[in-house]
Amino acid sequence: MINRAVIFLCLCAVAKSAPNTVVVTSGTYQLTEGMLEQGMYFSQFLAGQRFSAPDLAAMREGLISVFRKQPAKEVVGYKALAQIVPLLQKTRSSLATAKVREAAWGAFAQDPAGFREFQNDPAGKIVLKYNPVIVNANGMVVTRVSVDSLFASNSLVAKIAGVTPPPQSEEDECLRVLPSRFSSLTRDQQEFFRQAESRLARFQEMYANGFIRDSVVSEVKKTVRSPKDVPDRARALENTAFKYEAAMNRISSNTDRLVAAWSRGFPKGAAATTMMSQVATWGN
Repeated sequence: MINRAVIFLCLCAVAKSAPNTVVVTSGTYQLTEGMLEQGMYFSQFLAGQRFSAPDLAAMREGLISVFRKQPAKEVVGYKALAQIVPLLQKTRSSLATAKVREAAWGAFAQDPAGFREFQNDPAGKIVLKYNPVIVNANGMVVTRVSVDSLFASNSLVAKIAGVTPPPQSEEDECLRVLPSRFSSLTRDQQEFFRQAESRLARFQEMYANGFIRDSVVSEVKKTVRSPKDVPDRARALENTAFKYEAAMNRISSNTDRLVAAWSRGFPKGAAATTMMSQVATWGN
């Protein structure tokens, strides 16, 4: 039989500290386990992937080190995270996640001094190790996640069309030349990269809808004859997905109003006819 004391010690070893456990006190400011957890969660969110155990340990030490140097400033940041992180943890929408991540990197594009500080920050260096910034120009930030997303969209179109997907070497070449060629791209082309993750998420949501999926497949098979057709068709479908998102938002909004109206009594007569006429226009 396994010794109960051994089991108890093992459980203690893996148990997390309570969120309100104070890790560091600097003057009147305190850094808690809960604050550190939110900081590490948001850092991994910015990177778009989980960190290794050694990097998480290094991240933790980095956050503690920075807090000791500038506690007042860090507390302000942690208060903001306390509002943002719980919402991110609850969302199941890849589109919502992509929009927030793009907005976060977009904030760095508008704050050069803040981005320089982030680059020199111990925790920031770990984030950039996992999701390096490829372009920071023209008021835009393009990260590795952005480029990965653009090529993931291309690969989805290629899969639907039944043609060869873009090879990794094609993305590698894009990563190599993009920094020097970004400024020469049109504004729309630059936006393709800046919003690549949210554009992919919209496209995926549209493709996942059983009602419209067959139309997407039909269009792709009709317009994509070879791998060279893939990028243009991917961008076109992403543009269509914006319209799909707007239509879904209108339907959702009108559904909420319909439910509210019916909760006050099922409409009858002329009121019912008017409501059904409105329902017929939803999504158009």
